[in-house]
Amino acid sequence: MYNLPNKPTVITATITECTARWRSFTVQALYEFLAEVADYEHAHRVRLNHVPMIAPALLEYLATMSGVDSRDYVSWGSFELKRAIRLSLSASRPTNIQLCEVAHRTVKFPRVYVSATANDADKAIAQLNQVPIFLSRMEHFRKFVAEYMDVSWPVEKNANEPRHHRLNEVAEDVIKAQASAGWAILKTDFHNIRKKSMDEVYDAITRCCREKVNTLASAAEVWEKFTRLPISFTPSASTTPYRPKTINHVAQDEEYIAPGEDATAVAEEPSAMVGNDDIDEELLSSSSDPTNELCAIVPSAAPTPDPKTLPCNQVLLRGAGACKKGPDCPYSHDQAVLKAAWVEVYNKLYRK
Repeated sequence: MYNLPNKPTVITATITECTARWRSFTVQALYEFLAEVADYEHAHRVRLNHVPMIAPALLEYLATMSGVDSRDYVSWGSFELKRAIRLSLSASRPTNIQLCEVAHRTVKFPRVYVSATANDADKAIAQLNQVPIFLSRMEHFRKFVAEYMDVSWPVEKNANEPRHHRLNEVAEDVIKAQASAGWAILKTDFHNIRKKSMDEVYDAITRCCREKVNTLASAAEVWEKFTRLPISFTPSASTTPYRPKTINHVAQDEEYIAPGEDATAVAEEPSAMVGNDDIDEELLSSSSDPTNELCAIVPSAAPTPDPKTLPCNQVLLRGAGACKKGPDCPYSHDQAVLKAAWVEVYNKLYRK
């Protein structure tokens, strides 16, 4: 196996070509070049010499920065090339912010394939399955930075700087934008390990994704079985909802007698409860304004009390201003009368 600049790479009896080229001295161009070469080597199970795939002007620059005679770079191996790259990058070392920007541009989240009719659980499962793949790509970028540059990553996020300083922040930002359903599930886990390094985050989040995918898949399977069950059923005594016992309503001409209460005493006690269903027959037979029938309900016992001593039920039940008759209403709008009526009603309803 051998390489020639701009020539096909001969691998045993098969002729293939690696089209990767490094033409500009930037971190992004270097990372993309090395990633493309690594993919080619993995696909064809070969090891390539990187020097013939680097632009001659760039090789001259690397040789000058590393203090090597330009005539010797043709015979460089992988060790000499890596040493020249490290020396060149040390002269213009990128900052953490710049490296995070490069990671944000180059490390892509895998494409998620879901059906158009997929529910939220299926979308979350599909996105969670892609999160470990994305984190492995981010971990590969971290190893690239550690191999070619001496970078000290901060432990915590800088609250005063909106730009990213750590690869963890870049990973969270990408997952939040590209996998919103997965981020909603993993948000707490990312917060709990926010001070960990990228390799620790990769291991921890990968385990979390596996556990949560299993949980969601089991829940989705149970829900699918449940939806296939017949819905119709006959209510039985065990399924009847609980209803508190209430006092049965009595007929209009009858009066309720509590257990243990003397019927004679009840018959002798006049009924003065406001809101009784018995309406004065004289009011019903009279040709007065029908509004009077809504203003007060008087007991049927004779003699008929003075209307001014009875509260106006419009005001009593609906509040001030509810009575349309206003000052001409024959019933009382006085606050003392209304309050006394409410007290009497309360005692009647909640007496022990």
